[in-house]
Amino acid sequence: MIAVDLWVAYRFEPIWFQRLASIWACLLLLTFGLTRLTFWEVTEAAYERGPFVKKFYQKIDPITFSEDKGWLNYVSKDGQEYERPLFKRDEIQAMLDDLNSFITRNVQPAEIVMGLKLTLQGGYGDVLLCSIKGHGIASC
Repeated sequence: MIAVDLWVAYRFEPIWFQRLASIWACLLLLTFGLTRLTFWEVTEAAYERGPFVKKFYQKIDPITFSEDKGWLNYVSKDGQEYERPLFKRDEIQAMLDDLNSFITRNVQPAEIVMGLKLTLQGGYGDVLLCSIKGHGIASC
């Protein structure tokens, strides 16, 4: 992102640097928004809420410990012993909670910083470049 910003700032008119902020903001909202929405739906399904509960448990059933499986909790159908015990549902929920804590501590601050940068670049990017390149603010 920074490399493209610097390249556009060097090669093009200041207005293009300012407009680039809109493209970055769109990508930011799309990637972070879809990622968070997907994670939210997975977490809801893990706690047996929402429309994707059945599909979620179909996907994780092979790695989930269940009293109904009997010896299949320890050995695959092929007779291969598992490298580690299967996960219990509460362990999967705890892993998702840990991931959510990590995202809250590390990813959300990055989202906020990028949002602030894009807001300033979109609002005052041309003025900044005009003053850096020596054209003066009036020429923007």
